[in-house]
Amino acid sequence: MTNYLSQPRRRPARIRRSPRRRGVLTLELVLTLPLLLLLLLATVVFALLLMASQAIHAAAGAGAREAALPDATAASVQDVVDQALHHWRFADRVRPVVIEPADPQTAHTGDPISVRVSVGWTAAVPDLLKWIGLSFEGRQICAEYVARKE
Repeated sequence: MTNYLSQPRRRPARIRRSPRRRGVLTLELVLTLPLLLLLLLATVVFALLLMASQAIHAAAGAGAREAALPDATAASVQDVVDQALHHWRFADRVRPVVIEPADPQTAHTGDPISVRVSVGWTAAVPDLLKWIGLSFEGRQICAEYVARKE
């Protein structure tokens, strides 16, 4: 019986690469690294876009809840939406909040009241993918919530 622990370890022989294979790793890196960086950049941009979309939806929901209250006014709905978005860098570039009916106090109990909040994509997220032909200029992130008047 041989003891494998007492035998000296053999070093593997060095593998010699042919001169034709010497730059293959560098070539693979040069070809794949830009694609991987582009994929990473696109992931970051779309993650920021989803976060901004969630903020817009939350602000529209808060505005609709405010508009459904009996003593709500258009100014109070606008204030609630502004407060919901004040931590975001695009808060000052939000389009005017659209409320239907324009004066929530004119709605009767049970009537639907909708609140729409929108912001431009480029105001919410940097347009970092425009140099590859994917630009968000002119597009909007919109959220509309409907509540019943209390």
